[in-house]
Amino acid sequence: MVHIFYRKIIPIYYKLNCVDICRIRTRNSLIVPYTSNDNDIEYNTMKEGLKIFFEGELKPYPKLGFLFTGQGPNLLHRKFRSNFEQLYSNSESYRRIFTMAKKVLNSDFAELILNQDKKLLDPEYAQPALVLISIANLTEYFSKNPELMKHPPALLTGHSLGELTALIVAGVVSFEDGLRIAQIRGEIMKTGSGRMMAVPNLSEDILREVQELFKLDLAVINGPDQVVLSGRGPDIEAAIKFLFKKGIIPTILPITIAAHSKIMEEPQKKFAQALESFKFNDPKIPIVSVFEPQLRNNGKEIKNVFIQQLTHLLNFPEMIARAKIEGVDHFIEFGAASILSKLVENLDQSLNIISIHNASAMERRFEDFYKDSSSSISI
Repeated sequence: MVHIFYRKIIPIYYKLNCVDICRIRTRNSLIVPYTSNDNDIEYNTMKEGLKIFFEGELKPYPKLGFLFTGQGPNLLHRKFRSNFEQLYSNSESYRRIFTMAKKVLNSDFAELILNQDKKLLDPEYAQPALVLISIANLTEYFSKNPELMKHPPALLTGHSLGELTALIVAGVVSFEDGLRIAQIRGEIMKTGSGRMMAVPNLSEDILREVQELFKLDLAVINGPDQVVLSGRGPDIEAAIKFLFKKGIIPTILPITIAAHSKIMEEPQKKFAQALESFKFNDPKIPIVSVFEPQLRNNGKEIKNVFIQQLTHLLNFPEMIARAKIEGVDHFIEFGAASILSKLVENLDQSLNIISIHNASAMERRFEDFYKDSSSSISI
């Protein structure tokens, strides 16, 4: 039913030929658990907090990409708490990630999650927590599938906040800096205002009408059947009543800011200034950005598009299309819930994706998922 901007997105799957990812001459940028005693850990660099670089030439899985979830999951949902408790209780490497984070940010995020602390409604706490969960899930899955430590994915992507997790894994920013950036981003974003709502099955005509009547910004395109609108709280509430009358039922997101809209212009300036004190390296694994999606290999450019996210439209289908153009058709989502995998499945059924977010998913063997007859990599 819905074709919002989709006609402009999907044709690039077919107009451009997919290309193979070339061999990457690099150190391995994938995270593996640090094995020393926690008391011996130094936190000056990422190497000392998380051991991520292997020397030598590594050949990537040419058809594999990693996806990292943004600030969509409800961390206070009891099902999420149950999933987290099971992983946290049974995995030393999982617990170690949160131990290191406590030393970096002086907050016990595991305790906040297990106690269902209302602080997790605050972006200052929610954003570092979500980054930590993605990284902890990744390290635990790596421990069960060690072949992933030998061969990096061809590219990394993340939706909104999830792009920061991708930057940590790619070595653009250190683990320590990445957590601090997540906290700063949350602190600054909460100085903004407004609300966000996800709207299903919205025609282009009604979208245009809603934006004009209630001065809302199109913040996110998640697929042909869902967009996200941002705006002032009263305007969002009025728009909901308007849409209800048309038989359209929006969902208010658990976020108290109008992310990816003009309302965030002042917070964006503060964020850009705050990031001046952080070093952004060139990625060891290419990044596909969600703002103006394209393959990016320059740290300065990656920093700029990450800043621009706050006030601009994020186009998830175009990001996935860009990854497909680069030859990727297998994705692993790391996050607090199975969110992006559902979007990908709705977007393109030719793509293969699994979501690693609970103990059951951890048992999914990589060699059973990744099938690539064109690759010389033996798995």
